[in-house]
Amino acid sequence: MHSQVMKTETFQISIADRTVEIVLDDGRLIVDGRTIEASAEPTTDGHYSVLVDGRSLSISVESGPPVRLRTTEEVWPVEVIGNRERLLRSAESSDTRARHHFAVRSPMPGLIVKVNVQTGDPVHTGASLLVLEAMKMENEIQATHDGTIGRVHVAPGDAVLKNALLLEFESR
Repeated sequence: MHSQVMKTETFQISIADRTVEIVLDDGRLIVDGRTIEASAEPTTDGHYSVLVDGRSLSISVESGPPVRLRTTEEVWPVEVIGNRERLLRSAESSDTRARHHFAVRSPMPGLIVKVNVQTGDPVHTGASLLVLEAMKMENEIQATHDGTIGRVHVAPGDAVLKNALLLEFESR
């Protein structure tokens, strides 16, 4: 007779600006200490029919970075940190976990058309931070590192000179 051994796994999942702890324990799903009735069935490649506490959702998973969960109403960037990743992160020295501050400066004179971030927003490498119009062309300024927006120094309609401070962020 074959017996299956279930183990407990704990994950931290960051969705948008919220981090929750998920525990898979012998088939039970525990979210931030609360047992949740949930099930998921794949419907097509990358798409799932999910039932959470009696609420039915259709979710698709988009590979990243960052990975995104998409429902018919919203899109959420998601980071999953499992047991192994958590151990690796905790083993890092404090030097490698130090945060680095970056100033994003205007590469040319122009007009700020759109600002896509606010103070405190998490950003991922390649995320669009703002749009700068110069010589009748729109230039998207992107994040060069994962991090958190510290301070935004410009607003739509602002004229900026080359090397003007646009925003600051802190890398993770």
